[in-house]
Amino acid sequence: MPFTARKGDRRGEPIMRNWKPILALALMAGLLTVLAGCGSDSTTPQETYDIDATTAEQWSEQSLEMINQMIATIPQVSQGDFAALGSGMKSAQEPVWDEMEEAWVLDVTESFTEGDPVHSTMEMSLSVWIQFRNAEGNLPSPLGATEMEYRAGSGMVMDNNEEGTAHMEFDYETAMVVAYQETGYGVEGTGAASVYASQTTDQVSQSMSIDLGYGMEMFLPLEGCPGGTAWVTAGQYRTDAVYDGEGMVDWTLAGPNYEASGSDPVECAGLPQ
Repeated sequence: MPFTARKGDRRGEPIMRNWKPILALALMAGLLTVLAGCGSDSTTPQETYDIDATTAEQWSEQSLEMINQMIATIPQVSQGDFAALGSGMKSAQEPVWDEMEEAWVLDVTESFTEGDPVHSTMEMSLSVWIQFRNAEGNLPSPLGATEMEYRAGSGMVMDNNEEGTAHMEFDYETAMVVAYQETGYGVEGTGAASVYASQTTDQVSQSMSIDLGYGMEMFLPLEGCPGGTAWVTAGQYRTDAVYDGEGMVDWTLAGPNYEASGSDPVECAGLPQ
């Protein structure tokens, strides 16, 4: 008999709740800002613009924060607590057991409109697939599991005709394998996102797109701070991050004629924040 996913303690939310649509909106807002800044008096269609170093750094930092949020949530999800995932949708939903897939599955799509008459529309979608297993096969719960596989994808399409026309698209997917170890969790994961935005007014017609990617190889102790490495790519820019196992992540961003670096605190399991 499949177990029932625990609702968990929501005092610390949101850990991952809403991060996908928030990231999408942040990236899209960045695209529109860049497009607005690149405008001219010409109505000739413009080529797709490349992001600059400042934009790449902002997006890389947002993506790294996304990774930090994912890392903080892994122990809960690995124990069958799906409340930390969140759907980011109007109707709060969590994955349900699928006998055919032998996995916990969520697929949801919602549409939003604004204005009367409508001048803005948005459609969001989210899919989640979680499977617990050991050497003998797939399991309906983490009890007896040696690893968990987590896959997720989300999308967003926005259109606005308030002042000219604006169109934005966001697609994201990620995959992680979590190995249950005696003192914590070993995590390997990769993901990718694509963002596209276009804008047409009486003065200008232009577009911009960007592809992002990430990967991580981490160890998350039951008590203590994450250690390992992660990377994020944004266009021609790449961020490499090192988690020192003591509560900090050091990152370096490098790209065409540009380099930046910094350090940030990360959440530690079982320790005061």
